[in-house]
Amino acid sequence: MVKERVYWKFIGYFVVFGVSVLSFSLYLLDNFFDQLQQQSIAESTEFQQRRADSTLDYFTQSALRSIDNVNSNQWLLQDTADSVEHVTPKLERWMFGVISASKANYRIEYYDTNGRVQEAMYVDKRNRLVLDTESKGIKRITPNEWPMSTSTPHLAQLSSIRHSSYYRLDDQPDIPLVLGVVPIYNDKTLSGYIGLFVNMTLPLKVLTTNAQLDLFLVASNGDIIASSHTPASQADNQPYPFTLQHTFNIVDINASKELQEHQLTRYKLRMIRSRDSISLYSRPNDHFLNAKAEERSAYLAKMISLVLVFSILFGSFLAVKPSRMISRLKRVSKERDQYLKIMDQSVPVLKTDLTGNITEVNSAFSLLSGYYDRELIGKTADVLSFNPEEVNHDEMWEVLQAGLSWQGEFHNISKSGHEFWLFSTILPIYEYGKLSGYMAVSSDKTEKKQIELMAEMDSLTKIYNRAKIDKCLAQEQERARRYGSKFSVIMLDVDFFKSVNDTYGHLVGDKVLYQLAIMLNTNTRTVDEVGRWGGEEFMIVCPETALNEAEHVAEKLRQAVESYDFPDVGTITVSLGIAMYTGNEDLKRVLAEADAYLYEAKRLGRNRIASRLSNIVPLNKTMRF
Repeated sequence: MVKERVYWKFIGYFVVFGVSVLSFSLYLLDNFFDQLQQQSIAESTEFQQRRADSTLDYFTQSALRSIDNVNSNQWLLQDTADSVEHVTPKLERWMFGVISASKANYRIEYYDTNGRVQEAMYVDKRNRLVLDTESKGIKRITPNEWPMSTSTPHLAQLSSIRHSSYYRLDDQPDIPLVLGVVPIYNDKTLSGYIGLFVNMTLPLKVLTTNAQLDLFLVASNGDIIASSHTPASQADNQPYPFTLQHTFNIVDINASKELQEHQLTRYKLRMIRSRDSISLYSRPNDHFLNAKAEERSAYLAKMISLVLVFSILFGSFLAVKPSRMISRLKRVSKERDQYLKIMDQSVPVLKTDLTGNITEVNSAFSLLSGYYDRELIGKTADVLSFNPEEVNHDEMWEVLQAGLSWQGEFHNISKSGHEFWLFSTILPIYEYGKLSGYMAVSSDKTEKKQIELMAEMDSLTKIYNRAKIDKCLAQEQERARRYGSKFSVIMLDVDFFKSVNDTYGHLVGDKVLYQLAIMLNTNTRTVDEVGRWGGEEFMIVCPETALNEAEHVAEKLRQAVESYDFPDVGTITVSLGIAMYTGNEDLKRVLAEADAYLYEAKRLGRNRIASRLSNIVPLNKTMRF
């Protein structure tokens, strides 16, 4: 016990130390990683916002500069006032120069004062300049939807960034576009409009590319202009345009509380001379968060490993001797468990309370009896007895209640009806110094008992042989001497049995003896012991039976034999002699008396009973044996 306490003392010290260091380290590391991650997200978000502003500013300024100078070149505007339905060669060449000046300039159109296309040219997918004659007359813009600034009426205005499908262009490009529109004045008179479509694929890619963030470029109404990944709404086959509301299942895209629930940050972009506001929504992407989580896990794993290794090394070094002792104890305990398992499966054990009610049975007992433990628990142990009404355990209870152990044999019957014998040692069970029940540890004596029974059985009649009857007589004699009781013996002989053998043969005679043995067992009491004494003589031992009661038993047997029709032979009769043992006599004398009365019955004419009462008692059918 001392070594065990020292072992646990050292182990406890190092476990507490290791857990304390580990907990404190994990707390610091967790806070550090949280702060580092939040700082990284904030820096990445701020960088992306600055980059978005500068990118949009560069592209929109380039687009606006391309068409802002149309009103400052008067030579371009000559002859435009005469007819707004035709483009002058000068203006056409200027339009060609604008669209050729930058790869971002996708399409340029000239509109009349009503916003209808008069001339259009664009760059096709093969990077060739195409003059579009199919679009002439199409109303592309509504002039009153393009109010010009009163301070700068000659400068271009930008539309929102829209997908090309919005404008229903003949060449159907699959790209995002922004439309810049500038009015054309000739002598302060509006003569038409110039519209320049700028391909926003590259700037939008720049705006929505970040290794740490999911980015969404969103119009004021919630339409997603571009994003860093395919929106969930697209996977649901939602028709274009995709919305931030549908993607994240939110109602108000400007509400801070709803945005925080989805880790979204909103930033309103600066887009000069735009007819609509555009916002950049960002949040940390899964790849970034997973990478950070893996990084955190790696650091935590290293810390945990370091602390555990430290604790294990020092704990093992200081507790090596106690651990060896514990190992030996565990080995002994394992062997004990194995022995207990073997015992549970091979040694029948039954436990009862103080009143004999079963509280527990092991596997071996259940297997032997055929009952599950739940079928036996709560019932008295007598439920297993072969003849419970004849069992007398007074002596056993006297010994057990005195706090001593008891040994003895039990004749039981299984659930399936098979007999089995147990030799049991019953031990008292104490809890907290008080007797609480009993435990019976048994050995199966069934095979041995069956061999004994075979040795005690007469091979012809299948009832007890003379050796067994001698044992029964000795047991009854001992009981009579100890308790002052009495018992009677009946000696029976078949009348004229020699003539049966001579007339019908020995095989028929053997059948008669076998059938007679069955009748004797059937017409005697359960407590009576029936056996073959020799030849055609039989002995019945009647425990706790007075002479007059034994005469009634004998008369019942005589009448049963007389009235039975034996196969091949017909009717036969028997003679019976009866004697009683009172405890003060010699057993041999009692047997000699029964034999003498048997021959007295034969002398008087056979087919009768005889005893010291010197009379033949008729059977009283109202008596029960």
